[in-house]
Amino acid sequence: GKKYTSEKWGKFSGDIGENKKQIISWCLFDFANSSYSAVIAAVVFQVYYINVIVGNAAGAGDLWWGRAISLSMLIVSLSSPILGGIAGYTGLRKHLLALYTVICIAAVAGFSLLTPGSILSGFILIVMANVGMEGGLVFYNSFLPQIAPVNYQGRVSGWGFSVGYAGSILSLLIALPLAKSGRFEHIWLMVALFLALFSVPAFLFLPRDKQSDTTTFQAGLMGIKKAWETLREVWRGKEARKFLVSYMIYEDGVNTVIVFSSSLAATTFGFLQGELIALYIMVQVAALVGSFALSKPTDTWGPKPVVCLSLLLWSLVSISAFLVQRKSQFWLVAGMAGLGL
Repeated sequence: GKKYTSEKWGKFSGDIGENKKQIISWCLFDFANSSYSAVIAAVVFQVYYINVIVGNAAGAGDLWWGRAISLSMLIVSLSSPILGGIAGYTGLRKHLLALYTVICIAAVAGFSLLTPGSILSGFILIVMANVGMEGGLVFYNSFLPQIAPVNYQGRVSGWGFSVGYAGSILSLLIALPLAKSGRFEHIWLMVALFLALFSVPAFLFLPRDKQSDTTTFQAGLMGIKKAWETLREVWRGKEARKFLVSYMIYEDGVNTVIVFSSSLAATTFGFLQGELIALYIMVQVAALVGSFALSKPTDTWGPKPVVCLSLLLWSLVSISAFLVQRKSQFWLVAGMAGLGL
């Protein structure tokens, strides 16, 4: 791409200069949590729980996995307005991010205690881990407007995703030899340590929580009231309403593909664990390239053309995944999915 001139870089550096530590630590948090997204949610643990812990001869593993992910996302969707209100009115955003992160780390570490047949224990831990991850992202994402100027938020967001995909690649590379040797309990402990270690800079350098005299109970009630008022206000706006409905539909589609893709590859196309990890390393490399390539266009073209381009690509991916018959074809489809991810 076109390189910055010294003058442009100087202006950019000046705009974010005092926030460099915050931006780097914000990106590193994505580096940390992407190990969960790749190793736990998308690739290794998904297949391990479905096939080893539950058993998937009659589709029971897919059913339990889908229930756990669905329940965790329902909990996040219902609790976020309350906890978001608490964070907003008491200034405890960073504290809540830390709490969710600890819950996720503890649950992932707990995976190492699971044995074949521990269906309910695994289910509970999956719900806890996914609530910790997805719930924490609500507060993590809210730091972006505070650390980056408006005209650079697309780029900083793109950097965060790119660094995150690098974290996915590294964690998958570490997991690969452990999976091949059957030491799966060590994989879960590795992810817990990875998440704990690389999230530390965020808690050191992201903006501090502001003190407030509002009690937690009062903040929760105000948060619910404000969320309801905001939803009613937004719903009256035509463009905002279209955004909410379309985002709900396509994000649900994207997440469904992610949380079942490894099971599809393993069950339908016969991918072994090592092959799955290699496949998803390729996907993460493609996603890293895509996020870098589309970070600046998000600021220059606007986000809508970038989203539409990505969704067009993913629509082609979904249709192709239905039509392909061989592993080699699935590799190509997965690479296309990564570019648009």
